[in-house]
Amino acid sequence: MVYTPTSGGRLLLARYDANENFAISQYLLNGQLDFTYGSAGYVTIPYLIANPSGTELYTLGLQDDGKLLVHLFEYNASQGLSRVARININGTLDTPFNNNAQISIVPLTTSTFLANTLIQQNDGKIILGGGNTDLNTESTQKAFFRFNNDGTFDTSFGTNGLLALGTFNNEAIFDVNLQSTGKIVALVNDDNANTAAYLIRLLNNLNVGILGALNLNEIGLYPNPIQSGFELRYELTETQTISIYLIDIQGRIAHSFQENQRENGAQIHSFSLPASIASGTYVVSIRSANNINNLHIIVK
Repeated sequence: MVYTPTSGGRLLLARYDANENFAISQYLLNGQLDFTYGSAGYVTIPYLIANPSGTELYTLGLQDDGKLLVHLFEYNASQGLSRVARININGTLDTPFNNNAQISIVPLTTSTFLANTLIQQNDGKIILGGGNTDLNTESTQKAFFRFNNDGTFDTSFGTNGLLALGTFNNEAIFDVNLQSTGKIVALVNDDNANTAAYLIRLLNNLNVGILGALNLNEIGLYPNPIQSGFELRYELTETQTISIYLIDIQGRIAHSFQENQRENGAQIHSFSLPASIASGTYVVSIRSANNINNLHIIVK
């Protein structure tokens, strides 16, 4: 894979070195290897798991400061590690980047996140778009992952940084971009089926990742502002499991109300707020397997 950042016209080539280690080389504008980059023109990305069978590159991305982000999947006979390494402009590995930003190390019979694209937000956070992939069946569930700029999980975005949407139906995110408003827009496609690609957009750009659609009708909440409790009304178009959370302005789950399977049709639920909930602005988040919807509330 070749990557051409705009900064200085650098040409970067992802490859394997003579020892079968994964490496990034840099070339000058005249096509000659840049021996000032890393060690003799390249930087090697070390293995992090024992007795590795190999490493696969999934995508490259460039930070605003010129540092290169590399998403890799490393594996041996029994386990795999999904991670993001960061390379400084001079070709050295950015070792303070939270231990190479490990997303997950898992048995090869479970699932892990694999990215097809990554970008950096204006606030420095790193967005990856791809799929939550079942390593046994290779089926995928469209998903985002977000790191803070230091390589730690952005837990305000999703569970441990991961926002997985829908079921394992082989859909994945193949491109991610930011609108001028900061909202995240992604292209979703299924490589294994003759189906049309489509776009999805997240409602929040710098906080919790929320998909802007849900198959609910006539949703409402009363009263608002609330003091000790509220009534939630909505209508389901199909039977599904519904989870309801109270989320604070930092994107953290302040309280979990329920997770139950509900039949299609009109729903009415009454909830009491725990005494520990402080006054302020919150979001009541209603989540199904495929989508999320949110209502802003004020707690007095």
